[in-house]
Amino acid sequence: MNASFEDLYNKLNSSQKRAVDEIYGPVMVIAGPGTGKTQILAARILNILQKTDALPSNILCLTYTEAGAAAMHQRLSQFMGSDAYKVNVHTFHGLCNRVIQENPQRFSKRELRVMDDLERVQLIQDIIDELPSDSPIKSYSENPVHLRRSLKQLWDIMQGEQLNPTQINSWVEALKDHETYKTAFPDEVYKRRSGNFMPGDLKLPKYETKHENWQRLIQASQLFSRYQSLKQERGVYEFADMIDWVVEAWAEGGDLLLDYKEQFHFVLVDEYQDTSGQQNQLLFSLIEDDDE
Repeated sequence: MNASFEDLYNKLNSSQKRAVDEIYGPVMVIAGPGTGKTQILAARILNILQKTDALPSNILCLTYTEAGAAAMHQRLSQFMGSDAYKVNVHTFHGLCNRVIQENPQRFSKRELRVMDDLERVQLIQDIIDELPSDSPIKSYSENPVHLRRSLKQLWDIMQGEQLNPTQINSWVEALKDHETYKTAFPDEVYKRRSGNFMPGDLKLPKYETKHENWQRLIQASQLFSRYQSLKQERGVYEFADMIDWVVEAWAEGGDLLLDYKEQFHFVLVDEYQDTSGQQNQLLFSLIEDDDE
């Protein structure tokens, strides 16, 4: 370990040192942008290696982007040299890709290929074309690029947060109640008397517009399963699908999850506030105590 770690440590303030000194978790660092959270993460990795018997390969650090993973390895290499690249620094997708590649016998989907942007556009358009002409989604006056983008954004949220059409429909039904709607959208309530409307009355035109959009939302959510099945039919997948595959495989229990639990003694996550429900499920599977 390069002695300059002490120089790095001495530059930290008391709160930062507290986060670095806490070897065993859980530890959460909450701070604003530009306050050195990633630097603390690197310092904590270095301190773990100094204060415990853990090897670099026993540490897993999950980052938000591939660029972040590369930057973390580069930062660690200033103190550890080439051993820095023995620390497992991955994005969530990168970790899942590694699990899949290391266990080909458990993942029959390995023969699929990553879907490119053009294939994605065509696949979504094919789903739109399948809809009847009176579908609330299908509007020939709407910009098709905007429609495809909106559908993909919704499906990404559903997959990332593990939402299903039933949940979305129940939320829509709840919002149809005027009092619930007022609580959710306080700016769409009259604050003072306006013509025949009194303070507290609902601004009905905005409510009705949202009501129309909710019907589109419900049908769009119901198309997510078609989107997933069509990808499978065409032999393609997206990065988020890899997380689903690993989450499902780990949920089955057995040696697969245990092997990675035994390998990763310390798990750290950069930019944790940006993790999705899907990513959290993966993380919690890895760190959950089997005795609890």
